[in-house]
Amino acid sequence: MVHEDSDGPLLRWWLSHVEGRLGFKVEQDVVGPVVLVCVFNAADVVARCLDSLIFARTVPYRVQIIDDGSEPTVAKILREWVDKVEFGSLLRHDQNLGYTAALNSGLAEIRSEFVVILNSDTEVAPGWMEGLLRCALSDRHIGLVGPLSNAASWQSVPEVFDESGSFSKNQVPTTEQLKRWATDLAAESPPTYPRVPLLNGFCLGVKSKVFRAVGTFDQANFPRGYGEENDFCLRAGYAGFQLAVANDVLVSHHKTMSFTTDQRLELSRAADLKLLELHGAARLHSAVAQCRESLPLRRARAWASRIVSPLEVRRTPKFSGRILFVLPASAGGGGVHSVVQEAQAMRRMGVDARLAVPASFLASYLDAYPDIQNLSQWVRPFAQIEELEALTEGVDLIIATVFTSVAMIEQLQQRGICAAFAYYVQDYEPWFYDESEPAWLEAFSSYTRVEFAVLYAKTEWLCAQVASAHSKRVVKVLPSIDHDVYYPNADRVMTGVPVISAMLRPSTPRRGPERTIRVIREIARALGNKLRVLLFGCERHELSDDWADVIESSEFLGQLNRADVAGVLRRSDLFLDLSDYQAFGRTAAEAMACGCVPVVPSAGGTGEYAVDRVNSLVVDVQDEPVCVQRIVEALQAKDSLRAMRARAIAAVAKYTPFAAARSELAAFLLAAKPAEPAGVSIFLADQHVGQHWRGLSSHCSDVVDALSKADLAIASLCGMIDHIDATGALPVPASNGCPPWLLDADPSHPRFAEQWRRLRQSTVAVELVKQHAAGTLVYSEWTRMEAEAIGLTAKVLPLVLSDDWSASMPPTSAGTQPRLLFIVLEGAERSAAAAAMVELGDQLGDVVLALECERPVAWQFEHPFLQPATESDWRELLMCGGPWRAGVVVAETSDGGGGRLELWQMRLAAAGLCPVLPRCPELPLTVQDGVNSILVGDNVPSWFAVLAGLRERSNELQAIGQRAQMEVRDTCFAAHVQSTWKEILREFVARK
Repeated sequence: MVHEDSDGPLLRWWLSHVEGRLGFKVEQDVVGPVVLVCVFNAADVVARCLDSLIFARTVPYRVQIIDDGSEPTVAKILREWVDKVEFGSLLRHDQNLGYTAALNSGLAEIRSEFVVILNSDTEVAPGWMEGLLRCALSDRHIGLVGPLSNAASWQSVPEVFDESGSFSKNQVPTTEQLKRWATDLAAESPPTYPRVPLLNGFCLGVKSKVFRAVGTFDQANFPRGYGEENDFCLRAGYAGFQLAVANDVLVSHHKTMSFTTDQRLELSRAADLKLLELHGAARLHSAVAQCRESLPLRRARAWASRIVSPLEVRRTPKFSGRILFVLPASAGGGGVHSVVQEAQAMRRMGVDARLAVPASFLASYLDAYPDIQNLSQWVRPFAQIEELEALTEGVDLIIATVFTSVAMIEQLQQRGICAAFAYYVQDYEPWFYDESEPAWLEAFSSYTRVEFAVLYAKTEWLCAQVASAHSKRVVKVLPSIDHDVYYPNADRVMTGVPVISAMLRPSTPRRGPERTIRVIREIARALGNKLRVLLFGCERHELSDDWADVIESSEFLGQLNRADVAGVLRRSDLFLDLSDYQAFGRTAAEAMACGCVPVVPSAGGTGEYAVDRVNSLVVDVQDEPVCVQRIVEALQAKDSLRAMRARAIAAVAKYTPFAAARSELAAFLLAAKPAEPAGVSIFLADQHVGQHWRGLSSHCSDVVDALSKADLAIASLCGMIDHIDATGALPVPASNGCPPWLLDADPSHPRFAEQWRRLRQSTVAVELVKQHAAGTLVYSEWTRMEAEAIGLTAKVLPLVLSDDWSASMPPTSAGTQPRLLFIVLEGAERSAAAAAMVELGDQLGDVVLALECERPVAWQFEHPFLQPATESDWRELLMCGGPWRAGVVVAETSDGGGGRLELWQMRLAAAGLCPVLPRCPELPLTVQDGVNSILVGDNVPSWFAVLAGLRERSNELQAIGQRAQMEVRDTCFAAHVQSTWKEILREFVARK
């Protein structure tokens, strides 16, 4: 049973509708979030507010509008808006009741678990609702949440006060600025969620249990809408609810569009007097002082202010020159999309970026990008080389974008154009042709025929391909997706009939059109033709007659523009890309952004974003029967597909045009830096590797000596970020072991997530490591994938336990009733296991909490808790013969964590305890459910069921613990792994 103070219904709604967790069933009467907007005139800002609620609706919420006696023109806008959307409703008062009474009338119509009260002079951006919910669900004691804004009193950024000492309004961001800033804030701001006693009412998220506890807003004392939110916040605080600032969410606020400045001041004074009367001066002054002095809130504002800035070039590498992309191709292809949207992003950052396109193709650009304003001003046509030369006047960097543009750049160079040259490599184009064709030679020589300052590409695979075939270094930059076009359908529910889509390119055999048709034919046969197929990408006259059976049973849509392709992807469960290879696979990545799971070839660069069985299906396209089998299995496993869909959306969210443009500008600057002497050769990417290095030194002394003689040094991968940011160069640590500033770089560890975020965004840092480091050592497959995702070649060193863990464990007292030992890792308060523990409450029985972190404020258990400080303390706790048969590891796994979980499985097994772990795809295959561990589906129902019955499985726990202990003693100590360490380290010595 869910207690009143828990968030059970809302949590289950979130897990089911937002995260796509497996196995979640939501009660029919649980209503998702509702946005309540009270409107009184101010037509212009109201229209912007309502339009933003459509654009930013990436999770299914409803909108309840209260028209509090607005003038006819506004009333008409509201009626028309409600008529055109399926998720809106309108309640109109013929007479103006006043804001608070109107607000309460709307609340009376709502039975949602979470209501967001939103002023009509606001504007929201994609991700805003997810951010508010994530904050609200981070702690069951949080009752109210509010975002940051340009004008929201203590929640204002970048400035809280103006020159007069009044609360600052700051500059209202444009719609485009809001989108960019909100996206960056969500990606980059650490979600600390500062607690405060007061929140601004312009955008206020409230859990339904708060209304049940304290009632609605006080319309008798605050009828006009000033002071009512402060009164409500104080009453909620008295009732024991916490108020939190969602410091990774940004909502813009025009401020008081329904009243004049004089009216606002008069209403504010009256509200202040009433608040003093109701709550007393002491409480009010204390609340204000807490908001003013809150150090967490100050830090959160300072961080956000680095992002929310009127300077469009913030955090942008200071590239001051003019850039010209030479793009001799018609609009419509994926490579063209990349160049256009990234050039547009550069321009918004203040960089003068332009495109030169053949005059015969100009119309295709204007047709393909009608949403880009003033496109004709910076996409300029040319017909002859003389006209292209004229476009280079004042240009500092000229960029080739396809092999045919290299010849044009060569001619410009021969004509004496004084500019730097770069090459945006978007595919390995020699593979497009037979070696006997002239085009093959032109494509093959394109990488070397001009002295380029820098070559850059979107995937590590493409960088490696060019480097291998031409001995040319290629800088890795970020890819981009236009999230204004490619976004998920929040209301889409997977129906009984699966939907697949595919792009057919008959004129391009490497895209596998014949193979695609054959696979679709077999999928339909396996599913008994209970399948909906959407095909696009060519004209009907290009189709082969041999495909007639598939085409006739499908919906053939022909050539589509970007918006229509996005619409197809939003309607699809799977998108099939069965190309021979993909250098990147733009449409597959765009499918992920639309909430569609892609099937992609294992050959090529799709590993940049696609992780098999996690967010996509990565297949060997040459093995068609296996392709068919895997696709059919995926379509039949709706829960798994739903989970993959949620992870797919998250995986490509970081690929924004602005992030891509920043990485390209950094690459241009890096190319201009002089080469630096090599000073560091091996980077240890996490603390555990450093511990293991020290533990294995005696076993690998011969290799350690060789490292020393080779003048190799060891450094922390993430520990160098501050140094690089400050100096632009690598630090040079001591060469005899691990430096004292060695840091754990497990990307799933909450303590180090910020360092990994900075590392992912630091093109300069990654390039310096590539130039001067022999390689990267990591301790888990998950960390290896994270390192390789940013372009670092990594080796996995096996985890190792010190010999101290091999000591015999005292026997548990006979007849002792086994207790449960919970090992709580940092960040675990957000985990499904923690939510299940809250719901079980006293049913957990007699347990002990051992904390790897500070005690989570949200957990008010009466059970005893321990905080071992060192590894030896943990070893003593686990091996003391305490009255427990199992150790339950409580961890948040949404961002991975296989390395941490594997280490804890080894420690528990060494102590003879049964490890109980969340099931995590990153765990090695050696960790097996029911053999050497108990693996629990990482959702609340699964954890609830396991924890409720764990105490009754004493004999089974003991048997699993004994098997696990035997395995660990045979495989996980230094003597067992030293040969693998030696082999890897010798490889580094050889490289040096």
